[in-house]
Amino acid sequence: MSSEAVASAKVPPWVTKPKKAGEIILRGNGPRIFGPFRFRPGGYVWRFYQYSDPPFGFNRTSLVVSLESRAGDVGGGTYQLLSNTSARKGQNLVVVNGRLYVDVSSSANRFVMRFTPR
Repeated sequence: MSSEAVASAKVPPWVTKPKKAGEIILRGNGPRIFGPFRFRPGGYVWRFYQYSDPPFGFNRTSLVVSLESRAGDVGGGTYQLLSNTSARKGQNLVVVNGRLYVDVSSSANRFVMRFTPR
């Protein structure tokens, strides 16, 4: 996240904290597939924050994020929808394990996501 974007928004504290052991932090914009990552048993707290760089305003379109065992495959293997929301920020409990991709299939803003082991 650029320092200008951080200065112009009320950013949740977890966005700028250093990464801890076992955490997965993702940053990007637009549709994108990350991974694969090795998710361990026990669950994760998943948080997201969407923002835009000035002078553009926050775009209230859906952030659609899922976990998939095969990148881009929503019909087979492991699939879990994490969000389909236009909210600027949010969190959820994720209880999965194994080798998974994080598929951001829709996003009109920049985003930061953090998976923190429980």
